[in-house]
Amino acid sequence: MSSFYLNIFTLRMLGFWFPDETSATWRTNLYRIYNAFAVTAMCGFVLSQFFAALSCLHDTKELTNASFLLVTIIAVAGKMFNLTIYQYKIRRMVGLFDLQPFKSLDDNEVLIKSKFHRSVKRFIFVYATMSIVTCTLITIFSLIRDMPRRQLLFKARYPFDDSTAIGYWISYMHQHYSHYLGAIFNTFFDTFIGALMLDTSAQLEILKYRLIMMPSAMENERSQSGCKGSPEEVQKIESKHLENHTNHHLAILEFSKMTNETFTVSIFLQYCASTLVLCISVFTMTNLKPFSKEFNSLLMYVSCMLVQIFVICDAANDVTVRSENMSEGIYRMDWTCLSIASQKSLVLIMARTLKPIRYTSGHVVNLSLVSFGSLLKLSYSVYNILSQSSE
Repeated sequence: MSSFYLNIFTLRMLGFWFPDETSATWRTNLYRIYNAFAVTAMCGFVLSQFFAALSCLHDTKELTNASFLLVTIIAVAGKMFNLTIYQYKIRRMVGLFDLQPFKSLDDNEVLIKSKFHRSVKRFIFVYATMSIVTCTLITIFSLIRDMPRRQLLFKARYPFDDSTAIGYWISYMHQHYSHYLGAIFNTFFDTFIGALMLDTSAQLEILKYRLIMMPSAMENERSQSGCKGSPEEVQKIESKHLENHTNHHLAILEFSKMTNETFTVSIFLQYCASTLVLCISVFTMTNLKPFSKEFNSLLMYVSCMLVQIFVICDAANDVTVRSENMSEGIYRMDWTCLSIASQKSLVLIMARTLKPIRYTSGHVVNLSLVSFGSLLKLSYSVYNILSQSSE
């Protein structure tokens, strides 16, 4: 639970991680109202941006300015619904790490987990810092630039007159609240997915460690039980250890499948949004004065988008590489001391590792550092199309 604590705490503060009570209480009912308020605010933000984009269909430049944020908040809204719908399934996934076979058995396994937990914290620190600084700078620039002229932070259409004092302040506060909500939610939801993937990597490393230590663990068990080394007793101990390791491997595969099925739609939305936002943002930056307030804000926004999709692609790539190298742990162990039957079982486990774990974006794109590079190439291609159409 330690690797997910900061993510869960932040998501709970934002209104998207329900209390642990199984029965309905006043706290759960109050939290549901808070959740409904946050979801409604984000949906209203999406609709206001959508109708603003519709009014700019005649102008390519205005359309790009109105739509670069729209695709981002659509992806955020999709993630919010994803987390709300699969809340209890995600809770069960998190709870599995406190149970066997995922629970650490010795200090070395704790050290393996802590190494991956540090990577999660590093991702969170970098991504959260960039997101908060970007939102803060955009807010400060808006206070200086927009408030004196009674303009909104983003181009939007509301079902009321936002030119009046009350209408302006309602729409202005709504945009800032939704903007911060979406940025912070994006940060901790994406790093939460990355944390689940990196914990899968940690389990693969722990399984490799257990396989390497299997002969010595069997020897310790024989000495503690007073076994005289009869073939039947030795085979029984070998079968028990192999069964535990096989079940651990199958549990890892099942967990990765569950994670992929739960978040694949959200990852697909983010992958598509990142492609469009990157090209639209770069296209917009070419029409801005370098190092101006708008240019600097947009540059930081693009940097956040790059880090956002990189976190997921890098974590998925790490799982794929470690699952491919699982056979290395089997080969490094002293397998010559095992019986022929146990050696054949190890061969079957190695054969299963020939099909590595792969996370997908909408069951279409395999997430990896290669797909991250492909996203950048696709964004550049779309950027060229926009540049040619604007000429």
